[in-house]
Amino acid sequence: MWSTTDTRRVGRKSYVRQLVEAFALLGLGMGVLLPMILFWSAWQQARLHSLQTAHELADILAEDARYALLVGSRPDAQALTATLLKFPDLIAVRLLDAEGRVVAEQVAEDAARARQTTRVEAQVLASRTHDASPALLGRVELTLSLDRALGLAWDSARGALLQLGVLVLLLGLAVARLTRRMLAPLASLVGQLDTPLETTLPAPPTTSPTEIHRLHAAVGRMRARLAANHRQLSRHAQELETRVAERTQALILARDAAEAANRAKTLFLANVSHELRTPLQAIILHARLLERAQPRTEPLAVIRHASDQLLALIEQLLNLSRVESGQPLELTYQQLILEDLLKEVVTTLRPTLAPGNQLVLECPETSATLISDRTRLLQVLYNLVRNADRFTEGGPIRLTLSLPDQERVRIQVSDAGIGIPAAELERIFEPFYQGSGGISGRVSSGIGLGLWLSRRLIEALGGQIQVSSTQGVGTCFTIDLPRVPTGTDDAAQTDRPAPDPDSTSRRSFQGCPLLLAEDEPAIRTALTRFLREAGFQLDECADGHAALALLESRSQPYAALVLDHRMPGIQGLDILARLRASDPHTPVVILTGDDRASLQAAIRQLDAQLLVKPIQPERLIETLATLIDPQASLAPDPTRDHG
Repeated sequence: MWSTTDTRRVGRKSYVRQLVEAFALLGLGMGVLLPMILFWSAWQQARLHSLQTAHELADILAEDARYALLVGSRPDAQALTATLLKFPDLIAVRLLDAEGRVVAEQVAEDAARARQTTRVEAQVLASRTHDASPALLGRVELTLSLDRALGLAWDSARGALLQLGVLVLLLGLAVARLTRRMLAPLASLVGQLDTPLETTLPAPPTTSPTEIHRLHAAVGRMRARLAANHRQLSRHAQELETRVAERTQALILARDAAEAANRAKTLFLANVSHELRTPLQAIILHARLLERAQPRTEPLAVIRHASDQLLALIEQLLNLSRVESGQPLELTYQQLILEDLLKEVVTTLRPTLAPGNQLVLECPETSATLISDRTRLLQVLYNLVRNADRFTEGGPIRLTLSLPDQERVRIQVSDAGIGIPAAELERIFEPFYQGSGGISGRVSSGIGLGLWLSRRLIEALGGQIQVSSTQGVGTCFTIDLPRVPTGTDDAAQTDRPAPDPDSTSRRSFQGCPLLLAEDEPAIRTALTRFLREAGFQLDECADGHAALALLESRSQPYAALVLDHRMPGIQGLDILARLRASDPHTPVVILTGDDRASLQAAIRQLDAQLLVKPIQPERLIETLATLIDPQASLAPDPTRDHG
């Protein structure tokens, strides 16, 4: 039940008590201040009266002592001073000549007991003449006791204090009685306010003033309104609690649905990534096989260019999904030789350029090295060069490497294309944004994620990317990267140089036993040809059970294993886990179209190398070259039939 009083008022003094205390303090103050004022006034009056009397006596003595000083009669002077000493409050009289010598002096017997004294002087002058001022004959000094005046002042103050005390007491009693008579009903009413609102307040006494009765009626009406409001608020509070509970439940369901949808989207993208990467891998590998038989044919160049575009779109969508879900971009740092990296970009993209466009590489004479993520940096450079090719018609595209200082490297991709309007420069790094311009007659490609992803990747690598452009002149993208990114203190990771393709091609894997497990026949067939041409003694199978059977039946260990992750029966990660239980050293490469961070972490924990499809055969052979001991070329397995 509600009441109209506030519990914080508990412990406060009542109004009557406060009034009594106020009157007590007022009476105390008046009892202290008024006597002091009265005493000071009486004391000043008594003192002035005594001083006035002393001055008059001094003037009288000065008149009477003129003759005694003129004739030098000491007896007359002594008689005059003795006569004056008879007046009350005078305790000492002295008569001095003009040189200040004492002519006569009288001191009262009780002079030593005086506590408050004052001195009065008067000059003794000769009779005035017509032509000169009166001559100074001497002076009179009277010492006056003020003790009697002080006593009179104290007596006056005590009398006033007594009268004032009686007056204040009578006034306080009258006020207290009147206040109690008027405030008692009010105090009773205030005390009853603590009762529940539904309780009816008792009526005040009939002797109470009319104002108390009016106040009682007003309080009663107020309590009735408060009770009605309280009932209404209680109903509203209950309704709000019900609505909040329903809304909270709806939000929980919506959150769960959103999380489930996000998980489903992530799983869907992972599945789509795998399903798209797998046929794309077959296309790339068989296109490479055809290139070896028929190099520099236009259809094969178109196939490779379209495959690269499709792979870039897949990467952009997956990276967008990672960023939206709050996952960090996976980075693998290694030491790179930038000239070799840029040459790879030129070699890869030059055949795919639009007719009339030329890709020009400009590097300094000094070799430049960098610790960075090779795959991510290539992804950015591929995207910038393709973007420049899209907006350039019959002009050069320059890929320039420079060294601004000892701590940074700078890579610039510039073109002589149509340029970007100034109003769009700040928006080109937004996701899904595509510029308004383009080459007339050329179909726009991409989904608007390339530049956005490039900025995110460069910033993740510790660098910056900037753009400058002039319409009709061209555009220049500038990348500044630290040679050693902050936080890359893992020497085992950062000091490992990138594989050298030339040294890899010179490596001989003749007789080196290798197991390839891949369920897609098109991919397995192409990889088998590339690996056998590299010299590997290859065992290949199409599922996990067959791979386990080959591992168990072989007396000599394989130099390395290449396993697809998603295979019928037993997946590649499960085969890896079983292998590591008994063999922690055999190198293993996992091929997968699923590049989720959780899968990558699981594979790294089992000390294996992950390659995300689609891969180039050279990349697979380079990876195997870094994993296989050069002395691992084992003798053929005697249990294997070589017929």
